[in-house]
Amino acid sequence: NPQAGLFYGFSDTNSAYLTVARKSRFATLKDRYSYRFGTTLPNADLDPEIAVNYDLGFEAAIDRFTFGGALFFSDIEDYIQFATIPDPDDPSSTIQQNRNIGEVQIHGVEASLAFRIADSLRGGVNYTYTEWDNRSNDDKITGIPEHKFVVYAIYTLFDRLDLSADSATYSGQYSSSDGVRETDDFTVVNAKAAVSLIKGLSVEAGVNNLFDENYAFDEGFPEEGISYFANLTYRF
Repeated sequence: NPQAGLFYGFSDTNSAYLTVARKSRFATLKDRYSYRFGTTLPNADLDPEIAVNYDLGFEAAIDRFTFGGALFFSDIEDYIQFATIPDPDDPSSTIQQNRNIGEVQIHGVEASLAFRIADSLRGGVNYTYTEWDNRSNDDKITGIPEHKFVVYAIYTLFDRLDLSADSATYSGQYSSSDGVRETDDFTVVNAKAAVSLIKGLSVEAGVNNLFDENYAFDEGFPEEGISYFANLTYRF
């Protein structure tokens, strides 16, 4: 798995980079042999997935703002994912099986903006646009949203209390290789308060899925609704 990178600094705050990396992914024992409670067929003959990844990007800071952007491209051989196939025990229905579906190319662009309006207020915006191309067959590529948009903000009070909120928006994505199952677009909002009590000791509490959005990353398997949490942390 060799990788190489070229990095150039235009100044102390502005830089650009180009990286190339070859990555291999071997199927796990679960990928090869698990029936997943009768929902999939095992496939002991899975070959390793081989990808060559290219990234071209930059980062620049102007006053209280930091900008970033990147172009990415991945050329993947023996891409591993669940394929929807006829059920050998019931030809009238389908079942999933991990397979090497062929050559897949994934490319897109990322953009980010981080800001610090005042010493007490900071935040940012991130956007990712992704396209895929299955060059071997008509199988849809699952689990990859075309658009992902994230916004976050953090407000600090008395140098001890952080109030934060974030929002993540995902476009619909395929959940089955035959294109029958597809998720809807959704937006999830979270909020949290964290306070430092003494050196090393902090407590936080918050709400996930603040507006009780009904959403799923895999169509038919909804994520949990509104939930609350609290944590006590001590760092040595």
